[in-house]
Amino acid sequence: ELVVFLIPWAIQVDATQRAYFLEAQQLDPSDVALERPQEIVREWGAARGVEVIDLLPDFRRWHAAHDGDLYRKEDGHWNPAGHLQVARYLYAFIQRNNLLRQLSPKSFRLHTRQRLRVLEAKE
Repeated sequence: ELVVFLIPWAIQVDATQRAYFLEAQQLDPSDVALERPQEIVREWGAARGVEVIDLLPDFRRWHAAHDGDLYRKEDGHWNPAGHLQVARYLYAFIQRNNLLRQLSPKSFRLHTRQRLRVLEAKE
C-alpha cells in the first residue's frame, strides 16, 4: 500500500518567510498559488486510490496557535518543533490505521534481517 506524505514549504506556513520569498523573487502574492502543489497531488492520489497525507493544515494550525516556528530561518528545513509535529502526526496516523499490527513478528524479523544485509553491503 502506498501513502504519499506532503511536506509543506515554509512559505506556505509562515507569512514572514512568504514575504521574504516573494520580495527576493520579485513576485506579487497573486502570482503564487500556495496550495496548488497539494491540490495537484491530492487529485493524483484520489484518481489512483492512493492516500495522501497533507501536513499543511496541521502546520498552519500549529503556527497560528504558537509563538514560534516549525522551520529553520536559514534554510527552510524543519527545526526541532517541526520534527516533533511530524512525529506526532505520523504516530497518530500509524495508530489510527493499525499499521504496526499488520506486520507479524516473523515478517518483522525477516524485514529487519533483509534491511541489515542491505546496510552491511553498503559499508
